[in-house]
Amino acid sequence: MNGILGYAQIILRNKTLSEHEITGLNVIRQSGEHLLTLINDILDFAKIEASKLELYVTDIPFIKFLDVIAEMIEVKAAERGLEFICNLSSDLPTLVLADEKRLRQVLLNLLSNAVKFTDRGMVWLYVSMTTAGRIRFKVQDTGIGIDPEQLETIFKPFEQVCDMQRRGGGTGLGLTISRQFVLLMGGDIQVESRVGEGSTFWFELDLPVVASKPVETRALNVTGYEGPRKKILVVDDIAENRAVVTDMLSQVGFEVGEAANGKSGLEKAQALQPDLVLMDLSMPDMDGLEVTRRLRELPAFKNVPIVAISASVAIAEQKNSLMVGVNVFLPKPINYGSLLANIATLLHLTFTYESPQAEESPQAEESPQAEESPQAESALEDKDAGLIVVPPEDEIEALYHLARLGNMQDILQWANRLDALDKRYRLFTNQLRVLAKGYQSKAILNFAKYHMELKEIS
Repeated sequence: MNGILGYAQIILRNKTLSEHEITGLNVIRQSGEHLLTLINDILDFAKIEASKLELYVTDIPFIKFLDVIAEMIEVKAAERGLEFICNLSSDLPTLVLADEKRLRQVLLNLLSNAVKFTDRGMVWLYVSMTTAGRIRFKVQDTGIGIDPEQLETIFKPFEQVCDMQRRGGGTGLGLTISRQFVLLMGGDIQVESRVGEGSTFWFELDLPVVASKPVETRALNVTGYEGPRKKILVVDDIAENRAVVTDMLSQVGFEVGEAANGKSGLEKAQALQPDLVLMDLSMPDMDGLEVTRRLRELPAFKNVPIVAISASVAIAEQKNSLMVGVNVFLPKPINYGSLLANIATLLHLTFTYESPQAEESPQAEESPQAEESPQAESALEDKDAGLIVVPPEDEIEALYHLARLGNMQDILQWANRLDALDKRYRLFTNQLRVLAKGYQSKAILNFAKYHMELKEIS
């Protein structure tokens, strides 16, 4: 999947593609994303069965979040000749704390089912505040309905009570997983249905409200970077994964070396002397954690940034990575913008862009927009300023609190105050300013959380 989705992202950046070629590539991308969804459903179900499912709570621009979901479903409904209505009450908060991925997964599953099982008529999404201050989500349709005897069956794993024509390649896990997600978030999915008249699914959640709404900015197309060329070593036992990352980085001007296993990674690292290493964690002969541990024992690699890449996003694995010397953890499939943002931060690069926005200030962001990647390292060497010095634990906790509130002006003032306290914090605060000026609230939250975890480990 990393290869399929990665190359779809790369090729779609080609400005010479015909409309037919773009359509075909979008089919590949969408089909890959569908297959990834099926795979993730099975993995999520396995985590549920093992009681290892975790929530990742961040701040969500709530109205924008709901608008995007509505736009996606509106297209699906129009394809089936249905009318879709999204009804959002006027008192909804603009920013809430929740697991964005899981909440989106639940809503899209319920709405997609409503569209799939409705032949004519309408589908509605209602989102409102209840009298208790909870947020109520309701999905209603004029579809085929569900037999009363099957209302509980629909939440059982691998059960699909519809006819074969409507199953559409699903796993029969969607409602099972959705209900478990909602239970984990503090609610439960309820359902009412009448055969031939339609169905209504609803649930309520307590989602903490965050005070400020971040302003969003459009990401720019990176064409290169200023200064001498940088060398990056990609260590991954899967050739397709290496090829995707190599193509991504080569387009921006990096010199890229490859290693097909851990042992080869150690040898090529010493021969190439890269400025940064991208390290797959799961390899058969010597895993990425062991390779990282051995590299950190070598004087030449004491401060070389190492970015871990893994299909597993388990918190325990991320912490283990930090303990052996990894700087940043990125999940597979790799997001192009997130990868470049982390590299820019770790190597202190200034990117060049295809068409800078006129309204941007002369002090352009030094990295592309990234949504959710912990960025920076607590002891990176810089030729002009020595080491990146991380503030004390109480200051990091204060930053984390500000990040949860989402007020970028307060975060910039915090950075200015820290600079005034000690100029050694300048590299740390400069990284923070890049994120704050781009209104990247989730990235700042992860930035603070990352350094809090580093303090705990040390």
